[in-house]
Amino acid sequence: MEEFRKNYKIGKEIGAGSFGTVRKCIHIKTGQARAVKIVIKDLQNTEAEQIKKELDILRSLDHLNILKLYEYYEDAKRYYIVTE
Repeated sequence: MEEFRKNYKIGKEIGAGSFGTVRKCIHIKTGQARAVKIVIKDLQNTEAEQIKKELDILRSLDHLNILKLYEYYEDAKRYYIVTE
């Protein structure tokens, strides 16, 4: 989380699901509002693989109607997926 916090200020929760929460965040350098999906790593290996596949897919796509992936961070306990 240290690396994520160097670049983003975390705001209020805007959603929650079975894998984790989605919170508003602000990119410190640009002031741009984004969303961060915070997923707890306490998952089965198959679920972790699904998350990694989702990231690979999002990285490869660039379309107006598809959520844009900005950045991805990982620490010992969580994944941080920064999107529009």
